[in-house]
Amino acid sequence: MSRADQSRGAALRIVRKAPEGATFRNTFMIEAMLLLLCVMVLVAVVMAILGFSYVKGQEASDLNRAITIAANAAERFEADPAAMPQSQEVDGFQVECAHGEEPQGAGVLHHADITVSFQGEELYTLATSRYISGGGVHHGA
Repeated sequence: MSRADQSRGAALRIVRKAPEGATFRNTFMIEAMLLLLCVMVLVAVVMAILGFSYVKGQEASDLNRAITIAANAAERFEADPAAMPQSQEVDGFQVECAHGEEPQGAGVLHHADITVSFQGEELYTLATSRYISGGGVHHGA
């Protein structure tokens, strides 16, 4: 018997000593665990991204609502500057209006800074003005 035949026979005996299919089962379990680990990491990343996008979407929605509320308050100020309240609540948003007036040669310039806040956080500020001439003619800005 040649040396090559002896080494081949020894290799076959070593493989035969292990229980049948044990090598395949161990490899499969390791691959399955690695696949499960990869899937769990991907799910964690996707959940973090979805959470972040939800928060950003909510912030954008609040800002959009604040802009609409400030524009509506500016229109009320344009209609009647004297009737504009200093502070009010609209749909859970706090609206503050700091207004003043400057006498001009032929009338009065009314100006206002409208600030919209939500849960203590200032979201939007809008500056507007209205000129009322001495004859009562309205000139908005």
